[in-house]
Amino acid sequence: MSEKNHRAKVLKIVFCIFIVLLFQDALAQNQISFRQLSVKEGLSQNSAIAITQDSTGYLWIATQDGLNKYDGKKFKVFLYNFVDITTARLLKPRQGVCR
Repeated sequence: MSEKNHRAKVLKIVFCIFIVLLFQDALAQNQISFRQLSVKEGLSQNSAIAITQDSTGYLWIATQDGLNKYDGKKFKVFLYNFVDITTARLLKPRQGVCR
């Protein structure tokens, strides 16, 4: 093997290693972690009807007891008495209730 061929092989190997290292993060699987939120953490009820996140990062969780706002550390609960959904009436807020 000539000196020129040897250099070309070494350069190809170095280039391949460089490419692998460059894209290592893209090739690696990102792990997603989940944390369970329940009444132990302050959620008004363990059963959620709907979940969404607003533009400021708060997580809003609707339950049969009302609306729960989660800031990543604690809940603020807005309690509501729901009426029969088969009627045309809307939500009736509980008087002065907010945890």
